[in-house]
Amino acid sequence: MTNKELMEELDRAVNSDDGSLAKEMTEKVIKTHRTLQQLFVKMFFQVLVAVGEQPCSDARNEASVRLCKELKLWMEDKNAFFPYI
Repeated sequence: MTNKELMEELDRAVNSDDGSLAKEMTEKVIKTHRTLQQLFVKMFFQVLVAVGEQPCSDARNEASVRLCKELKLWMEDKNAFFPYI
């Protein structure tokens, strides 16, 4: 499966989620190898930062954009980074 196909499948899963997807993903991530946990968190934060950097938003994602902007500022303030170990 290519990255593009993976993202298309993730879009479909999120769009039809009954609330169980986040729970199942969380359970899987916390049980995986510690290095993979670090990489997952790094990837998730990269997504959050990108969401906060969007030039515009509307009511559908306004809360997400606002929170992501705050998370980015917090990360910069704490000099947060995710080393690969």
